[in-house]
Amino acid sequence: MKKSHTYRQLQLPKMTQRLVLLVMGWLVVLANQPPVFAREMQLTGIQMGKKKELATGVWYQHASDKSIPWEIDIIEIDLNEPTIEIVSIDAITPSLREKLPDLAKRGRAIAAINAGFFNMETGESVSHFELDDVIHTHTRADLPPRSTMGFTDGGAPKAIMAVVDTEGTPASHADEWKQVMHAIAGGPGLIDEGNVTITDEFEGFGKVNFVEKRHPRTAMGFNSKTNRMFWVTVDGRQPEWSVGMNLFELTHLMADLGCDNAMNFDGGGSTTCVANGKVVNRVSGKDRTLRAVSNAWIVRKALPEIIVDNDSPNASKSGNWSMVADKGCFGNDALVFTSNSDDDKPAVITWSPTLPAPGEYLVEGWWVAGPDRTDTATFSLSVGDKTQEITVNQQRLGSHWNELGRLAIAEDSAPRITLTRSAAGTGSISADAIRLTKLGTAK
Repeated sequence: MKKSHTYRQLQLPKMTQRLVLLVMGWLVVLANQPPVFAREMQLTGIQMGKKKELATGVWYQHASDKSIPWEIDIIEIDLNEPTIEIVSIDAITPSLREKLPDLAKRGRAIAAINAGFFNMETGESVSHFELDDVIHTHTRADLPPRSTMGFTDGGAPKAIMAVVDTEGTPASHADEWKQVMHAIAGGPGLIDEGNVTITDEFEGFGKVNFVEKRHPRTAMGFNSKTNRMFWVTVDGRQPEWSVGMNLFELTHLMADLGCDNAMNFDGGGSTTCVANGKVVNRVSGKDRTLRAVSNAWIVRKALPEIIVDNDSPNASKSGNWSMVADKGCFGNDALVFTSNSDDDKPAVITWSPTLPAPGEYLVEGWWVAGPDRTDTATFSLSVGDKTQEITVNQQRLGSHWNELGRLAIAEDSAPRITLTRSAAGTGSISADAIRLTKLGTAK
């Protein structure tokens, strides 16, 4: 009876009961929705700065909200513009890490942004990383499938976002993904075809520290209808300048920019944005020290190029080469030479590309790396009676376009690129392909 009496004392009028039930119902609904909706008003104070054109189809813009504070840098890209291309790029140093301005310079970038997660001690990527249609690393096996941004090649690039597993298989867009040439995983996904996708523990990221806490952020997104791409960095951990965003706030920012697809990339001390060779954001490292990263996205001008594979009529060779279909070949196969006591002839291959016009050309080589490869493979770049040489270590940087040098080629001259192994060298040598990209008129 006592409990019954106490219960009756707590009874509320019917209208009040209904109001309480309604409020409780909405609380249940909101508890199962991404909290971003309750925080929408926090983004209304962002002021967009003047948009600056970096190149045809590429713009830079700074935005800020002094009341929070937030400082934001935005690279906008028109994917319909055929004179530009978006490519992934990775570090080539022995530490497997480079600072973004160095990656941008090497990649001839108009703009660049840091990308995938990596091991801070070893430098290696722990995310899916694809370059020129070759997967160099998968998302680490102990991690769940993660959101990955991919781009097709040739003409106007197309952006495709999918959750990709540790075997490199996408959960969606399977047919389109076959056309992807460059891809980097990050995570978590923020918006998928107009739907907010971020949830607690999604893609293996911690709810409290990673999702709900404000950090410096890097994100990418695109509008599938207008084909506009947005690369975004939000500065953080600098209370007097910018506190960073949580992932709900970041999701709203990407949606406000017009993205119906968006995802998060490595943030924190890695968050960096470069435009026209300069770092435009304030990194969060001590004394604003730039962090070296594993890989990045760059947008650059699409320049005329000539590729000569090992089986081209413009490639001649001597010595006992073997044709192999190693993983990571350019095209279908590569040539490999291994000396033995029965055949002491030197391994030589010469590519003689036919160029459509004179000018200054960047020369790059592609080989398949391996522990048994020579560390003294010598490329000779010749035009007329002038020759420059570069010796490379083929035990690393395989399945990759590697810069060999630059050639100034006149109207009546033709280049020759020759690969040999040093007489004192040991190990096998890989000959796959060379690429010449026209940078401009000859200096």
